[in-house]
Amino acid sequence: MERSPDMSVPKVMNDLWLPETLMTSSSVSGVYSDVFDYNSKRYRCTQCSKTYMWKTTLARHVKYECGKPPQFQCPFCQKRSHRKSNIEQHIRCHHRM
Repeated sequence: MERSPDMSVPKVMNDLWLPETLMTSSSVSGVYSDVFDYNSKRYRCTQCSKTYMWKTTLARHVKYECGKPPQFQCPFCQKRSHRKSNIEQHIRCHHRM
């Protein structure tokens, strides 16, 4: 790596932050490698076109949310959500519990 003029802080090279390095991560399947939008620097769902900054968030969206019915329901009303935390917040705000 090149050093900055004052020689104290390394100068970051442009190719160190290429999305390809993120796409080869073993934490998420290579299936998502073709959904990175280089213009917006975000990951795009191929089914619904929602975009995410992180590939792991896109993976969660595809696994639990996209095209699937909400799996959590409020025990006091008909409110449903894909995320348990949204139902917990709904109960605190609307049902005062």
